[in-house]
Amino acid sequence: MDMTDDAAGRRLCAVLWGCLVAFAFAGFHVHSGSLLILAWFGSVAMIIISVATARTARDAERLVQPRAYRTVAGSLFAVMVAGVVIGLLPGAPEMSQLGALYFGLLGVLAYRALVAKRPGPALSTTFVAIVTWLPVAFVRAVGHHKLPPGYPPRVIAWQEQATGALVTASILLLGVLVAVALVAFVPRSDELPDARVVRS
Repeated sequence: MDMTDDAAGRRLCAVLWGCLVAFAFAGFHVHSGSLLILAWFGSVAMIIISVATARTARDAERLVQPRAYRTVAGSLFAVMVAGVVIGLLPGAPEMSQLGALYFGLLGVLAYRALVAKRPGPALSTTFVAIVTWLPVAFVRAVGHHKLPPGYPPRVIAWQEQATGALVTASILLLGVLVAVALVAFVPRSDELPDARVVRS
C-alpha cells in the first residue's frame, strides 16, 4: 500500500468514526441502549481496522495538523481531570467515586495521546475506553425510565449528574480523537522524511 492509498484509507476510517460518534450521540440523546450497543460493536470493528490502516513504524509519523489534534486531545484530558476531581470531592455519591477510577485510568492514557508523536496512543486510549464504557453508557441510557404514578422522584446529586455528563463527553471525544488522529498524522516519506504532505 503506497502513501496515497494509506492516506485514503485513513480518511475513510475517520469518516466512519464520525458516523459512530453520531450514533453514540443519538443513543445518549434518546436514551437508546440499542444505538449505544450498535456504536460499541461498530467501535470494536473500527478500532481493529484503524490499527491496521495506521500500521507504521513507531517513529515514522509526522503531525501535520497539530492545532486540531492538540485541541481535541487537550479537551479529552481536561474532561478526564474534571471527572477525577468531582469524584474526589467530599460527599460525592458512589457513582461519581467509581467514575473517578474510570476518568483516572483514561486520563493517564489521554495525556499520553496529548503529547504523542504518532496516532498509536490515541488508538490505545480508545481501545481501553471501548472495553470499559459500554456498561456505564448502557446503565446511564436505560436508567432514565419513567417512575410509576405517585412515586416520589429520585433526587440526583449534582456530582452524579456532572459525572454522567462527563462520561458522555469523554466517549464522544474519544471517537473524534481517533478520527482526527488518523488524518492529523501522516507517515514520513523515505525521500523527504521531514517534509509535510502537500495536498493537491
